[in-house]
Amino acid sequence: MTLPPSPRRHRRAGLLALRAALAAAALLSTSSCAPGFTVGQGPLATDWRNGTCHRLTSAFDAGLEVVSESAPSVACNTPHNTETLSVKKLTGPLAQYKERPSPFLMATSMGPLCNREELAAHLGARADQPFHGMHVTAFGPTRKEWSEGVRTVRCDAVMEYEQGKPFMNYMLQRPFKDILKSEAGTPFRLCRTTVGKELRNVGCDKPHQAESVGYAPLAAAGTTAAQRCAKTVRAYMRRALPARYAVLPDPVVAHSDQMVHCWVGQADRTELRTGSLYATEDAARAADNAAKKAAKKAAKSAAKNAAKDRTTTGGSS
Repeated sequence: MTLPPSPRRHRRAGLLALRAALAAAALLSTSSCAPGFTVGQGPLATDWRNGTCHRLTSAFDAGLEVVSESAPSVACNTPHNTETLSVKKLTGPLAQYKERPSPFLMATSMGPLCNREELAAHLGARADQPFHGMHVTAFGPTRKEWSEGVRTVRCDAVMEYEQGKPFMNYMLQRPFKDILKSEAGTPFRLCRTTVGKELRNVGCDKPHQAESVGYAPLAAAGTTAAQRCAKTVRAYMRRALPARYAVLPDPVVAHSDQMVHCWVGQADRTELRTGSLYATEDAARAADNAAKKAAKKAAKSAAKNAAKDRTTTGGSS
């Protein structure tokens, strides 16, 4: 007796079956009576150029299970969710395999070639500055490319998405390059908020209580965490701390040889704000010039009023 198939098949099993079907179709396409078989928008040929942008269409495509990404590149001023940071060579024993190794072996060998420091530099962050909503992943050759001798690794910045929301909503229409040096980087700056009793990380475009400004350097013994963070906060905001705001080091450390994660936010920790306290150099310069003009105008007005008062007083005596 043949039992009916279980209705509760694992998603991965379904995907493997789909891939097996695609592979079988590809083999059939080599016969003279079958049309050429392609997947997506074109043949499975990876774009190995630095600085290219790509548009993944499903969350699975951005997952660790996928070791190859061969979608055609798109212009970086059109919607995209990945951007190539660098292209590197895969070496070592794994590179000697005639057939492409398992996804696990590929991921563990390619992963170390694509690091967070490279991503931070591309986004315009300091090496010690946290950010939100972006990670770096490694893509390798397709099976066909591997069989042809390709041993290249592509390191991509990948936008993250929120579970339960449409994947295609998470696209950017400008390059990721240096985005944290501009006002457009607000969604990718790290902020935090309290949900119930839990602290959660969010982008600074969401309501939050505090914003990360990075880590304070080591300091002489005897300095408090807040004192150590003051310089980091000033460099991030490029201005004095506004009223109702406070430096919120986390954690408060007892020893000067420990790094301090510096946050800035509302002095009243129950109060929420939306937006970033980060200031670009141009914005800070414009604010300084505006403040100088306002001070000059106020001084001129005060001098004019003082002269008027002297004239009035002198005429009445």
